[in-house]
Amino acid sequence: MGTGLEKAFTMSPPSGLFVSQQDKLKLSCYSSVSGLSVTLRARIIDLNGEIIFSDIIVRPSSDRSSNSAYGALPAGWIVGMAVVPSALTVQRGQVFVRAGITRGVESDFDEGTVLISDYLDAVNFPSWPGSVLRSSLDGQGNLRSIAIPKPTVGTEWVDTVDTNARWRVLGARFDLTTDANVANRRVSIQYRDDSSTVFNRIHINVTQPASTTNTYSFIAGSPTLGNGNADNLGYLPTLILDQGFGILTNTDNLQVGDQFDNIQLYIEEWLVE
Repeated sequence: MGTGLEKAFTMSPPSGLFVSQQDKLKLSCYSSVSGLSVTLRARIIDLNGEIIFSDIIVRPSSDRSSNSAYGALPAGWIVGMAVVPSALTVQRGQVFVRAGITRGVESDFDEGTVLISDYLDAVNFPSWPGSVLRSSLDGQGNLRSIAIPKPTVGTEWVDTVDTNARWRVLGARFDLTTDANVANRRVSIQYRDDSSTVFNRIHINVTQPASTTNTYSFIAGSPTLGNGNADNLGYLPTLILDQGFGILTNTDNLQVGDQFDNIQLYIEEWLVE
């Protein structure tokens, strides 16, 4: 009987991906979901022709940062691998994974091979072979509705793109209740960059008097339809906002007793590797 290595060279290789015990599996995850675990399962045929499974589990944080784990490999051929989440409620854009083979320093794939790179969700379990390698900025992001806490009385509301995220703002809605101070308020929405420099401002060409409550809705692609009464509709450009960028109101003649409330954003979010 020959050794495993001798036997290996007498049979046809089951795949073109041969690994040694110096190689390692690596799984990296970026997630905006809390309480999730992600498993990479690799199917390997060793030098004796035996089928072996090697699993790696990562429990990523929900702050969208990179979380990685490594796993030992036997010498042999990798014939398949797949990444699956612990919860089948995961939506596209919430969890991005990258998996492959690495050797040496446990920090990057610089000395290895990336085999899987894609979002996973309840129906898409990225696998090799078969899956296309994608960036976390490819395709549709995660559609989110965000409730923003009402600000202090007499101040504007603002929301900032999370670290390791990229947003496309699709809609915004909020109420403004004005106090009894006589002044005509004029509400606009602004976009600012990560140094707080405003680069875009959109306003509805109507004013709101004292002691009233008006609802404002800004929708991507909508015309401006301000009626100067309870409901006002404004155009919202679908700009891409990087981490640290913000969306906020800017109101002419805002008074000390004015209050924004019921603030809601509708966005598309991608994770940034």
